[in-house]
Amino acid sequence: MTTLTRTSGGAKTSFDRLGRLSSSLSSQGGWNPITLQYEALRDIVVVLLHAVFFGLNIFLAVWWQNRYKETQTALPTSTYGRPLVKKA
Repeated sequence: MTTLTRTSGGAKTSFDRLGRLSSSLSSQGGWNPITLQYEALRDIVVVLLHAVFFGLNIFLAVWWQNRYKETQTALPTSTYGRPLVKKA
């Protein structure tokens, strides 16, 4: 297999004859030294999706339990602060 080597900015990059990066190339850091593996990214996405749907489930359960509760209106009060009662 023919390997081409190119140097730019102090970083050595190897390519095969089809222009693909060589598998023996180690991380050089470059402008973004963070390496994130696919499995870690996959796990982060799964945890975030579970958290969102868990929160949605809690919200819907609370909403469902409170769906028939009536809102109480403030009763008019007398000058003494007691609620007024209708006379029959």
